[in-house]
Amino acid sequence: MYSSNRQAGDRERGAGNQLAVGSRQLAIGSRPLQEEKNPGDLGQPPVSPKGRSAAREPVPGYQKPTSSDQKPKNRVFVIVHLLVWLMAAAPLLGQDSTSPKAEKPALVDLKQGASFEIAPHTGMMGGSGVFGLRLAMNYGSVNLEVSGEQVIGETANMYPISVNFALNLATRGRLLPYGTVGGGLFLTVPTNALGSETVSTMGINFGGGARFYVTPTFGFRLEARQYVTSVANELESRDELLIFQEVSLGVTFMFR
Repeated sequence: MYSSNRQAGDRERGAGNQLAVGSRQLAIGSRPLQEEKNPGDLGQPPVSPKGRSAAREPVPGYQKPTSSDQKPKNRVFVIVHLLVWLMAAAPLLGQDSTSPKAEKPALVDLKQGASFEIAPHTGMMGGSGVFGLRLAMNYGSVNLEVSGEQVIGETANMYPISVNFALNLATRGRLLPYGTVGGGLFLTVPTNALGSETVSTMGINFGGGARFYVTPTFGFRLEARQYVTSVANELESRDELLIFQEVSLGVTFMFR
């Protein structure tokens, strides 16, 4: 009787232990598994579902940021900020810390109003000597000039009389360069040929020069000019084109 009761108690304890073990296994089996983090969420390419040991496959459209990709952005950022700083600092850099000094007046200033000029000169045209006189009116950058010259030749003298326009390349200072163009009448007068008549032709001229002023009213003038005209050839019944080069040096007197 006692042994049968003891065996029944052992069976009951064994069943309770099995029930506790089963419930423990059930709790362990029902525990939710921690989800594996996707490496793609951390900025890394996702791992193939076959396992971590499998080779990583690139995902279309995904590019891993590198330091070389960030360098151009950094350079653009620095350049933009440098330009902004220079634009903001330009007015400050352009200011003079010292007190402004009064500008020294120029020796000659053609923009102060109309002025007049008398310029005798001498020079060479080809192999002949030249003597002449120029009368000019200066008004700023533009000059209007009347010129008369005598070219001394062996058998005839030529007298070019022209009206010229000059463009002053500088209007203030001592040295005033200019360019000139004009046209006029060429008179050729024979000197030792009997029966010859005076020949008159029309022509143009162009050139350039410079005036160097020693005082506001006196200076020197150097000029090179080329003359182009045509002369009728009666023997061959045609016109001949004649070109003369002239280089002259003279003085100039200016007054207002």
